[in-house]
Amino acid sequence: MSWVEKGVITTVPINALFDVLEQTGEEEVTYTAEDVTAAGNVAFVRISSSFSKLTTFNDMFTLAEQDGEWKIVSKIYSVK
Repeated sequence: MSWVEKGVITTVPINALFDVLEQTGEEEVTYTAEDVTAAGNVAFVRISSSFSKLTTFNDMFTLAEQDGEWKIVSKIYSVK
């Protein structure tokens, strides 16, 4: 998972997101698919996600299909 903050690109394992969610507890979350592009066994998905109606993110995922299942390969985001 990656993002840019104060001009610096930061990359952390996805477990860092799970740790934050575990600390903050359940929140109302809404998602809107903004763009989906697939080419063969790879894809790009962009969603807009809002947490507790306070913070909205642009989330961008790359995916790869393996054995008939789509797997997230990377995630990058920015705050709207």
